[in-house]
Amino acid sequence: LGMRAALSGDWETGVSLSQEAVERLHAVDDLVTESSALVNLAFGYGYRDGWRAGEPYVRRGLDLALSSGARAAEAFARAALGQIALPCGRYGLARREAEAALGIARAIGHREWTAMALSMLGRMRMGLGDGAGALRLHQEMREIAEILGTNIWRSEAHNNLGEDLIALGRFEEADSLLTSSVVEAGGLSFYVVQTLRIHAGLHLQRGDASAALAMARDATTRAPWMRVFTGDARRVEAEALAVLEGPAAGLTVLAE
Repeated sequence: LGMRAALSGDWETGVSLSQEAVERLHAVDDLVTESSALVNLAFGYGYRDGWRAGEPYVRRGLDLALSSGARAAEAFARAALGQIALPCGRYGLARREAEAALGIARAIGHREWTAMALSMLGRMRMGLGDGAGALRLHQEMREIAEILGTNIWRSEAHNNLGEDLIALGRFEEADSLLTSSVVEAGGLSFYVVQTLRIHAGLHLQRGDASAALAMARDATTRAPWMRVFTGDARRVEAEALAVLEGPAAGLTVLAE
């Protein structure tokens, strides 16, 4: 329930329920499930307040997973550690943990955490300017997402591929995939915020500042607590305003 609330954009409920879950699971010595609940808290605090806020929770979750000997729980905690580190600019740590998570997930045949690790490793490739390398990893991730058959995995796969294709100049394909990603995500703001920010950037790149502005503003209102990502959406909003109304309007947004 805590994860569902957070994914839907309700930070307070998500964190409150996850904290309650941690306490109850600790009381019954359920290390594996407590580890998962701690990761939920890590996402909540990490995506709102940054790496230093989320790291202690995910480290505790990883410690519990290691103590339990549950390899799937370890893979998830390592993947989560990398996922929180990546948007905060800690590429070396994110890569190490994602590669470790991928190795474990492949060894035990865990499709979800294999897809999660591939998703992050592809994003790292994007961060290094290797769109083609990112696309290869994300195509494998999409194949797994189709096997899993759930909307959230398809949404993430389409988001990843859309961003890769933008880097490769394949704008029409990217536009279609990003639109599909939002549809697949439904009301789960956690996934939609990043996609809308990327899509807004595509509109801006193609010269449609009005569409970019509307989409960037939509991204910032879906889950305002996700400041790690909404900050990028505000930057796109500022650039679009600068085009439409002049530099002063853009600078006002950046100063907020």
